[in-house]
Amino acid sequence: MSKIKKSTNMFLELQKFLYTKLSKDKSLSQGLRIFSQVPKDTPFPYLYLGKFTVINRSLKGCYRMHSVNEVHLYSQDNSIEEILNWMDGVKKILRLQDVSLQGLHISEVEFLQMTVDVMQDAKTHRAVSKFRVIMEDSDGSAQRFTNVA
Repeated sequence: MSKIKKSTNMFLELQKFLYTKLSKDKSLSQGLRIFSQVPKDTPFPYLYLGKFTVINRSLKGCYRMHSVNEVHLYSQDNSIEEILNWMDGVKKILRLQDVSLQGLHISEVEFLQMTVDVMQDAKTHRAVSKFRVIMEDSDGSAQRFTNVA
């Protein structure tokens, strides 16, 4: 009887990697809490990994994905200059190429765009940066499941 062995969940590995890169940076972690999920009643300012979209770009023999990941920053008492400096820091931290993780290779993380606005309460600033991530299985295989005897 053969068993099905699932390879690494590349989307989860990517989210963990991005969170770790951001949370380990001392310039961001001073005065700014960083989350992958924001707890209820979290005080401002904070940064979190927001929505992400995955696009299949696989080719014959190569399982390749592009994702667009959002990083959100919310603040009420910080200046626009502080907010923009934090978001510039995020951009610098996440501009990466040629990163190998368990079961995942990140070819490139590319900054796409940033928006900054004031929310309806007229006191909360929101900044959202979007990054494109190009990734593939570490082994370049199109197979996501392998049969193991």
